[in-house]
Amino acid sequence: MRILAHDPFVKEPPDGVAMTSLEQLMAESDFVTIHARLAPETEKLIGRDLIEKMKPTAHLINTSRSGLVDEQALYEALRDRRIQGAALDVFDREPPGKDSPLAALDNVTLTPHMAGGSNDAFFNSPKRLADEMIGLWEGRQSRFIVNGQVFDVAAARVRRREEGE
Repeated sequence: MRILAHDPFVKEPPDGVAMTSLEQLMAESDFVTIHARLAPETEKLIGRDLIEKMKPTAHLINTSRSGLVDEQALYEALRDRRIQGAALDVFDREPPGKDSPLAALDNVTLTPHMAGGSNDAFFNSPKRLADEMIGLWEGRQSRFIVNGQVFDVAAARVRRREEGE
């Protein structure tokens, strides 16, 4: 499997990952998964123009933030079968309700924003995250950081701030 990714902050991708433009990623991918923060710069990042670039056999998966995707444009592409399917865990209106146009489509899977609802996520994730963060601040390497240079810059700012106080 060929893995494409787009992240403006990653300088050195992990082995097996090819960095590309967002346009190329949307045009060439069979499955597009979104993993980004919602910020003014990323609102409706996946808009009508990028959805139109997707292959008719492609699927869009969004478990990140609803505001990253133009929900109306996605609905229209799914309704008109311009893309094959979608799996969504986040919605402009949560919960989406039975009256959501997306709920009427047979080529979309909807889940109720439940990614953090498992026992493992609820009870174990906070401790694992805390242990990971402590290790980072103690100078240990993390296998979970893909764009380490971003962390290094942020950590340097914190250290400078602490030294200046």
